[in-house]
Amino acid sequence: METKQVKQENILAGTVGAFLGSILGGAAIVLVSQLGYFAAICGLIMAVCTLKGYELLGGRLTRKGAAISGVLILVMTYVAYQLDVSIEVARELSEWFEISVFQVFRSIMTLLKDGVLDARIYWGQLAMLYLFTLVGAVPTILGVLRGEHEMVDAVPVESSAVQGEAWDASFQIYGADGNWMKAVRLSITLPLLLMLFPLASIVLLLSARSNVNPGTMITSLAIFVLLMVIFVVQIRLLKPVEGVQQVFVRAGRDLFRVDLPKLNLIPDCRFTNSRIPLKGLIWNKLKEEERKRAEESIQKGIGTLMRGSGLDRKSVANAIQYLPDPQLEKEDKWVWTISYAVPTSTGNEVRKKMKIAKMYPNFAPVYDVTPPTGPASANWAFVAVILVLSLGATAVLWSMI
Repeated sequence: METKQVKQENILAGTVGAFLGSILGGAAIVLVSQLGYFAAICGLIMAVCTLKGYELLGGRLTRKGAAISGVLILVMTYVAYQLDVSIEVARELSEWFEISVFQVFRSIMTLLKDGVLDARIYWGQLAMLYLFTLVGAVPTILGVLRGEHEMVDAVPVESSAVQGEAWDASFQIYGADGNWMKAVRLSITLPLLLMLFPLASIVLLLSARSNVNPGTMITSLAIFVLLMVIFVVQIRLLKPVEGVQQVFVRAGRDLFRVDLPKLNLIPDCRFTNSRIPLKGLIWNKLKEEERKRAEESIQKGIGTLMRGSGLDRKSVANAIQYLPDPQLEKEDKWVWTISYAVPTSTGNEVRKKMKIAKMYPNFAPVYDVTPPTGPASANWAFVAVILVLSLGATAVLWSMI
């Protein structure tokens, strides 16, 4: 059977990635224009950065991702163009008035109405920029629309649990212990406060000068892009260690991932009526009675997925994910990366990847892998990198003020 690797889609993370990519594309538009070159061609860069940003953090680009990215491309292209024009106008007016780029940015429409700016040139250049942006975006989006039908996230109805094995007898639930990842989360999130120093320095540098030269602009944009890259890395590092509301279930040789808040939203699967936020639905914090009801709900949900009867299958599939034939791809001190099989409408088999944090006591995603025995250590390498980069960037910026 033919197989290939396919990632899952995370819409929220993908939107963040698209936004960060659009910032990079916008920075390219402004930078190239300020250096005196034809900036419209950077519309291609805007489209590619935004779409690839969604794909990078979201896992894969689907119709929803293309729609979200398309909106961001249109908005951020206009914002970048407005900023570029504002810088040019502020530079010209600085010989007679004390005026900032941001003041001009807010007054562009007024300047056009009063004839200070040539409307034909303004709208003509914007149209050209959008034209190149569409040239970069349309082929990618059309490719998504043509190819998405080949992937079907179907829930298999055949498994070892159905083919004669008494999966209820070997039913095991593994809940997350958030304390096992506390040091890791702190080591990733707290050092990012250091990024406030170079960000504040960029604002101070640009606001202190009425006429920003290309060298200063390039340095500021380069450091800003660096900070955005660090932010992207931080999101990717944090994503797998935030799954404390999920449990993993073994039934025979089958593996499932259960989202407790989503399961509790199914009327026939409710296991707690406590008035607590969804983030409070953590397996190890449930009362004994709630845990028993949750276990019964999980069994009913898995039975529905595997046998196709019982509860509303669509709702259950939203809460319980079947992970057939899990295979270990790689691991480090904090997470496993596994792949699992998924059939498609064409009869082929694809393998999707998933990251699982090592915060589930006595659990390993694959049978021949050793489970973790205690809390994971802090990510000191990330702390050191952020410290060095933040201090270095701040020093460079202050030397220019």
